[in-house]
Order: sequence, then C-alpha cells, then structure tokens
Amino acid sequence: MPSVTGRKASRTGGPGGLQEAVFQIAGLHCHACAAKLESVLSREDGVHRVSVDFTEETAEVHFDPQKLLLENIYHRVERLGYKVAEETREGGPWLDQESRRLWNRFWLCLCLGSVVLLGDRFNLSIYTQVLFATMVHLWGGMPFYRGFWRGLSGRHLSVDACVSFSAWAAYIWSLVVIFVPAGFLPGFASYHGLDVVVALIVLATLGRSLELSMDSESLEAVRRLENLIPRTGRVRMPMVESLGTKEPAQGLEKCCVLLATYEMRPGDIVELRPGEIAPVDGIVQGGNSSIEESVLTGEYKSVPKGLGDRVLAGSLNKEGCLKIQAERVGCDMKLSRIVAGICRHIENKAAQRGPAETWAAVWFALVVFLAFAALGFWFFEPANLPPCTPLLVGLSVFAAGCPVTLALAAPAAHWFGRRAAGIRGIKIRDFRVLDSAGRLDVLLLGPALLGDQRAFDDLKSWGMEPVLLSDVPLPSAERMARRFGISDFFAEVLPEDKVRIIQRFHRLGRRVAFVGAKPEDAPALSHADVGIAGKFDSKLALEAADIVVSRNDIRAVFDAVRLCRRIQRIVRQNLALGFIVQAALLVPATGALYPYFDSLWTAGWIMSVMSVGSLAVVLNSTRLRRF
Repeated sequence: MPSVTGRKASRTGGPGGLQEAVFQIAGLHCHACAAKLESVLSREDGVHRVSVDFTEETAEVHFDPQKLLLENIYHRVERLGYKVAEETREGGPWLDQESRRLWNRFWLCLCLGSVVLLGDRFNLSIYTQVLFATMVHLWGGMPFYRGFWRGLSGRHLSVDACVSFSAWAAYIWSLVVIFVPAGFLPGFASYHGLDVVVALIVLATLGRSLELSMDSESLEAVRRLENLIPRTGRVRMPMVESLGTKEPAQGLEKCCVLLATYEMRPGDIVELRPGEIAPVDGIVQGGNSSIEESVLTGEYKSVPKGLGDRVLAGSLNKEGCLKIQAERVGCDMKLSRIVAGICRHIENKAAQRGPAETWAAVWFALVVFLAFAALGFWFFEPANLPPCTPLLVGLSVFAAGCPVTLALAAPAAHWFGRRAAGIRGIKIRDFRVLDSAGRLDVLLLGPALLGDQRAFDDLKSWGMEPVLLSDVPLPSAERMARRFGISDFFAEVLPEDKVRIIQRFHRLGRRVAFVGAKPEDAPALSHADVGIAGKFDSKLALEAADIVVSRNDIRAVFDAVRLCRRIQRIVRQNLALGFIVQAALLVPATGALYPYFDSLWTAGWIMSVMSVGSLAVVLNSTRLRRF
C-alpha cells in the first residue's frame, strides 16, 4: 500500500464499500494525544476502524462514505486542536522538529526565568519580575495549555491538565499577593511566589523534552526500516505515450521510465542497473549479474543471477544489467511484508503509556477534590482570618498539585540509563520495554549463545527460564540443552515457527525475551516483549530489536537485562520520592497544619519542597552511572 499523505490521501475500494483515508496530522505531542484522537474518531457514526500513528504523525481511517464525508473527519480532527496537513511536510520528520523546538523552549524559559529567580538578589523591580514570569507562563506553558484544551475536547485528561491548572493557579496566586492590599492577606504578602510559576513551567518542559527525545528512538527505527524499501525503479515501456506517439521507442533510455514503486504492476519489466536496488520481487527475463541479498539473508556474499532466477526486492545489483519481470509489487513484496509487520509492533510498543500518563487523570481528580474541599472548609471555618483566605488556599492546593517531580521520575532515569548503557556497549532503543524487562519469565535463544554456564545460573536466579530454539534434529538439540541445564527446548525450528512459539508463551501469560541475529529473526524480535540483537547482526534484526548489545554472547545479554532492571528500579524509587514530595506539598497547602503551626504554608514552602524533590530525583538517577 503506498504511503500517501495530505488531504488527497483518500482511497476507495475497501471491503464492504468502505473508504480508506490516510493523512498527516500536525500537533500530536505525545502518545496520549494519539490515543485520545483515535478514541474520539472511533466514536463517530460511520467510522469502522481508526489507527493513529504518533511516530509518523499519520491517521488511517476506514469509514462508510454513505454516512460520513471525509471533510467531516478533517473538521472533527481540527476541532480537537490538531491540523490536517495540506501536503507532505518538507525538512525532516515532525517529531524531530518538535523535539528541537521543545528543547529551545526549555532553554529560553530557563534564561527568562533566571531573571525572576535572581530578581530579589539583584533588587529588580517586582513589576519587571512579573513581566518575565508572565512571558514564561504564557509562552513557555503554551504546549501544555493547548494539550489540556485538546484533552478537554476529547474527554481525555493527561499530565497537561495537571500542569495547566497548577501553573495558572500559581500565577493567579502571585498576582493576588502582589496587587491586593496586604490587609486582606493572611500572612501571604511576604512572598510573591513568581518563582513557583517559573519552576513549574521549566521543570515540566524539561520532562517533556526528555520524553520526546526518547520517543525519537522509535521513530528513527521505523524510518530506517522503511528506507530499506526502494522508492523508485526503472520500468521498460513499449511506447512513449507522453510524446503523443504510439510508435515503439527507439533506444534504451527512451523506453525506460522512472516510476514510483507503488505505480508498478505485476508483469512490468523492470530494468536493474549496476549499483541499483531491486524495487520488486520477480523473475530474471534477461541479462546476467551478481546480487547481494544481505538485507534478507544477512550474508554479504554475491549470488549469481541469470535467466529464470528469482530476485527479491531490497537486493543490490553488483555488476551487470538485469531485466526482471515483476511478480509481487508494493505491499505484497516479501521485504514490504516483513517491514510492515516489524513497524506495526514497534509502533504498538511505542504507544504504551508512560508512568505519568497512567495516573494523570486520577491525580488530577484528587487535586481538584482537595482544592475544593480545602476552599469549602476555610470558607465556613470561623477562624479569625481575612476574607480571601479560602481562595488563596484553593489556589495553593492547585499550585502544589503539579506532579513535576513525578513527571521527571522516568525521563531522568532513562536519560542517565542511556548514558550508562552507551558506555557499556548497550543501546536501549525504546525505554518503554523496561517494565517488561523487569518481569521477564522466558529467554528464547539459539545455540550460538550457549557457552557461559554462570550467566545461565544468574538468569535462573532471577526467575527467567532459558529456552533453546535450534534448527538441528531432536537428539542434537536435547544434548545441547542438557549440557547447559536447559529444561525446555525446541528442535528443527523454522524462522516462521519462532513467532508462533512466542505467541504460545504469551497465551500462557509469560513475558518473553528473544535473542536474534538473522533477518528472518526480525518478526520474532518485534513480537517479543523484549527483542535483543547484536551490534553486527543484519539490518532487519537491528532495527526490529528493542536492545542492541555489542557482543553476541549470553553474558552481554545478561548485562543488558541487568541494566534494564536497574533502570526500572531507579524509576520506581523516583516515583516513590515523587509521591513523598507531592504529599509534603499538598498537606500543608490545604491548611491541615494550621492548628499546629498557626500559619498557612504557601508559595515559599511549595518552591522549596519542589526544588528539593526534583534535585533528589535527578541525584538518585545519577546512581546509574556506577552500574
């Protein structure tokens, strides 16, 4: 199926008279945005199936044109705050651009916020500090405010909602303290709290920037896989219709037309010149050459090809010129089917919600409940406090409820974990597999990794059962398994059997890690909960794997799993620290400690605890450097 973008991406002829539309969307900031958009569109009358891909910023919609027009789908998307692209974007993937923009926004907000944070030290006017804090608040927080509005339109609350409410509450609270006469304030006027506004936006932007940087790894893998499929090829045409003549073309160049691969049809004669990559699966009809099929076989040796031999898409022509009659084109080619399956499973893993998104809606509901409960309590409390006390307490609870420390928990650990992994020759391509890596039950591996008995013993001590997959006969496989103390093994395993074995363990409720090296292992690597490949394995295996190790031995696999478990343990510790910090913020903000301290703890306390909590999360994450 061709990859078409823009408003003209509609295609008809689907099953049951359904129409299919594929179009690009601008404004998807996270996987929660994609999930929300998918949920909203699927509820539209006439829509049968929706798939929104965050990494490629595309939506695929199957709908009944008798009930719903394509323009209505576009309008619904744009009402949610997103933009349907008019044409294919130039200049690189949107996610990379968005990541760079967000990092630039973070550094600029940090510079502007420094004026507020250091304002009292340099005796700057309070109005100057208000001006800079307002710029950080309105411009720096705009991605979160837009995300909150889109979530509200789609009835889906995310971290954007928590950040937006907290930032606006802190900002309004600061303006009240600065501009309302001191006689109306119960001890609030000594601290304006503008630095809380700045800290909320800067730290939230930092967490989002780190998260997008991690997402770009999945996007890069999908992009490199799709680049393995040729985009164009030379097709021999019997006539040159573009010149208005039906006479046979004279000369080789005149009868060859450069076409996109999705325009080719079975039966076309494709001319493959030296140095070109085969764009179709077909049979050689003329010429002799040598072909390198490393993409599909993993072997970099040249294979002679002549009349009647089969050539697969993705093969590199080394020498002579070949004329190939196309048998399978587009999405029917063997390479296309493999790549499509791998990309689909990579995207499914990437669409898993992170820790922050999982509890965001519940956390937001809790903060709203506490804020209104505190406001109501202090409104009816007969204590001798100024009239604006309930409002300020409610705003304080909203400001204290921003889960900045919790939002930093996973990105900070992942960032330091990636650095620690790089030093040891390990590349973790998608950190969303860390949760699965911490709960693995089964390790599927081939005979090439057998050799370190101690590593096998360590894996078993973690509750991981090694399972041998061998293509040798049963007696030989049994001897190898018995030698290394492996109780479960499979003999005479074909490449397509590996996916079925993984699915079998999944049906039993087991979490599976698979170690592969060959191109035919790529589907199994993408199906497994955690796919592991060696640095020098085939391109397909490398792009399909979640983790890449520098050595093809069981000890390297053991080190990679151990590091993943260590990172996940740090993430859990950071989350525990975050919850402690949030409790230390919310309890005083509600005024619950007023009877004991005869004081309402507000912005000063929020700023201090938030700073200490964020620093504690970062320092705890640096422990990964000692792995």
